[in-house]
Amino acid sequence: MSENNGVVVVADVQNLYHAAKTFGGGKKVNYKLLMQKILNGRKGVSCKAYAAHKDYKESKRFYNSLRAAGFEIVSKRIITKVENGRERLVPRYFEVELATDVMDAISDETVKTVVMCTGNGSYAYLIDRLKDIGISVEVWCFDKATAGSLKERSAFREIPAECLMSAQEAVKEENASTTATSVK
Repeated sequence: MSENNGVVVVADVQNLYHAAKTFGGGKKVNYKLLMQKILNGRKGVSCKAYAAHKDYKESKRFYNSLRAAGFEIVSKRIITKVENGRERLVPRYFEVELATDVMDAISDETVKTVVMCTGNGSYAYLIDRLKDIGISVEVWCFDKATAGSLKERSAFREIPAECLMSAQEAVKEENASTTATSVK
């Protein structure tokens, strides 16, 4: 492995959750295995997962499993608004944070590749900018959940089926990560 082949990995957790639910047979993403497949011997310079939560305490086990997989967590609280007497959840987006973090991370001269785990076409412009300055870009997601603009601009990789797990397996993974985190 070359020391000058660093990789930045960013994961849009909400996007992957909905993509896996819709196009992955209702399963959940095994982020630990996905990270292993992505890096495959390459050096992860910066690895961040962007996730929203209603209640941090309820999300803590999941966040610990992301940390155990090698991700730093960037999170926001989902807010609730009342309109016409009805409560509704307001989605939280991370396009600005993710793009800013990627541009900061590529200042490390060893970074040659950015891996984006998302199907969100809003990142097409970011990919163009990265390629303009000589950074290669991989997009990892589900084929049917990925915008054509991302596939056209990047080295697209379908998330392998072995990187999916059932809800029961996800709970086991979260529990194992929580146990490992509390032992440290």
